[in-house]
Amino acid sequence: MTNKQPDREPDGQFDTFQTWINKATSWIGGTNPACFDAKGRRCRIGGDFMRARDEGTFPVYYWFGAGDQTPAQQRKGQRVARKRRWA
Repeated sequence: MTNKQPDREPDGQFDTFQTWINKATSWIGGTNPACFDAKGRRCRIGGDFMRARDEGTFPVYYWFGAGDQTPAQQRKGQRVARKRRWA
């Protein structure tokens, strides 16, 4: 697990908390990205994104292929994402 931002340009960003709510699944769902707020803090769960909203540290940037999930966790996340699309 790493709390260091990758040394390359981010693959994308969520400009606001509402954009994260509306687009996270379709933009990054099941891809195991690394997300960091504008202060460089890791955002893993909803509470981290809420902190970024409350403290005004959006945008939150994301990098594909830089997450820290195990392969089993990635597969589970992909299954859950597929189920959500069909629900």
